[in-house]
Amino acid sequence: MKVCSTKGCERVLSGYALRNKIHINHCSLYCKVSSERGDRRCHRRESLTRTCYFCDETFELMYPFNHANQRCCSKECNMQVESYKHGRRNFALMTVVYELAPHDSCGFTAQDIADRMEKFPYNIKGTTGISQILKPFVKRGIIVSTTEPSSKLKVYRWTSDTNHKPGNVLKKPFAKV
Repeated sequence: MKVCSTKGCERVLSGYALRNKIHINHCSLYCKVSSERGDRRCHRRESLTRTCYFCDETFELMYPFNHANQRCCSKECNMQVESYKHGRRNFALMTVVYELAPHDSCGFTAQDIADRMEKFPYNIKGTTGISQILKPFVKRGIIVSTTEPSSKLKVYRWTSDTNHKPGNVLKKPFAKV
């Protein structure tokens, strides 16, 4: 049985109660962020200050399951995300790229993204579907797409512009390019 790799957390990485769908070796975003701090430990009673992916307000990320994977500060921000056409799906997809393929990383292929998205309840048609969904975001300069010369695969990574977050991207209307 595989358990969370963050010191001080022994949660099992499978089962109904696990709400983390993005990070493979951690039970939640809370444990992922905790493992990146100085002592690399999960302090269950401590809260971490995060910035909302939608409105840029700060909120407290906490250890309990219902708060450990929170990306938005409130229900209102969550409802705003859902109010856009394909908002929840695009928010989840943008979150995968934002958290796992930052601008200074080697990036993710469409297959890597599709593997992470298979845990979500969206009907995306594999790597082709991922590429089609990402195409307008690439045109807008939010996601950088490059082709690896050795394998000829497209690799996606988040832009270096720090003003863009997954929720902020949904707010801006698509312009015809």
